[in-house]
Amino acid sequence: MANAVQAIGASKTYGEGRIAVQALKPTDLTIPLGQICFLVGPSGSGKTTLLSLIGCVLRPTAGRVVLFGDAVSERRERDLPDLRLALVGFVFQGHNLIASLSALDNVALPLRLTGTPSLEARQRAAHLLDAVGLGKELARKPAALSGGQKQRVAIARALVGTPPLLLADEPTASLDAAAGRHVVELMVELSRKMRVTPIIVTHDNRIFDLAERIVQLEDGRIVADSLTAAAGGAVGSAT
Repeated sequence: MANAVQAIGASKTYGEGRIAVQALKPTDLTIPLGQICFLVGPSGSGKTTLLSLIGCVLRPTAGRVVLFGDAVSERRERDLPDLRLALVGFVFQGHNLIASLSALDNVALPLRLTGTPSLEARQRAAHLLDAVGLGKELARKPAALSGGQKQRVAIARALVGTPPLLLADEPTASLDAAAGRHVVELMVELSRKMRVTPIIVTHDNRIFDLAERIVQLEDGRIVADSLTAAAGGAVGSAT
């Protein structure tokens, strides 16, 4: 099976000398195309740092990150914004929607940034909003939406450009149990339909059953890596 993500000895250190802090120790991780992978662990375990390396938001201090066969960690800094726009959709703990824009225009924005004509961008945005159950809320601005609805708009925005990789950082943290589960179920469902590889950072054990693979981090290193019943095979080590 082809791989979506490879981290090869990837590490991240902040600061230098006596004040240096190694947020992520040298890490090897391979995620096949389409696998629904959760990165779990307590705060400060390195899971968000690892997600940021995968998403080309941070560069590794050492080691390499490869996305879909492309050694992205070796790309020039000026190439990274276009690379992120083409390869990665992001969903954050906060929805990060633009308050002055409607749900429709928030979702259409990434397409407009890549030069997609306005009518096409809005049509594609409307289709995604309908897919996340917000087809009747296109004109509403974020202030008029519930927390769960805002996250569903954020999911549509992340996927509207059809990126092959979806990264979500604690997407349920500000939601109640029912809304949080619905949001992650939507991400999983749409990822399968759109052939996207989702990687979700969470410490919400109420949604662990939705993962096909759970990678646990502590103190900046992977301490457990296992497949789940949702993977359709034997439960056990993924390595």
